[in-house]
Amino acid sequence: LDDVQERFDNYQNEVVTHFNSTANLVQKLSQSYQEVQEHLAEGANRLALDEQTRQRLLAALHPEANTIQRDRLTPPRTAAEPPKDYAPKMPNSPGMLDEHYGLKK
Repeated sequence: LDDVQERFDNYQNEVVTHFNSTANLVQKLSQSYQEVQEHLAEGANRLALDEQTRQRLLAALHPEANTIQRDRLTPPRTAAEPPKDYAPKMPNSPGMLDEHYGLKK
């Protein structure tokens, strides 16, 4: 029993060590990513020849913040009928909720 307890304690320590190391590595990765983004932004500000080019370079760094509205290729349909959540029925015939629906006489 002591041997099993010791192996279990060692395993728990390894798990804790693993996740602490992983957290540290992810933190370093996030910091490096932020530094790269800042470096690219500084380069875009310093090296772009005109304001339009600068804006395009900065927008490429942050595509989620890009709010340029683009025209649609095809206009939306105005008379589109929404889908039905029931089966259409013929006039003078029983509907699906009728107790005789689908039964042959």
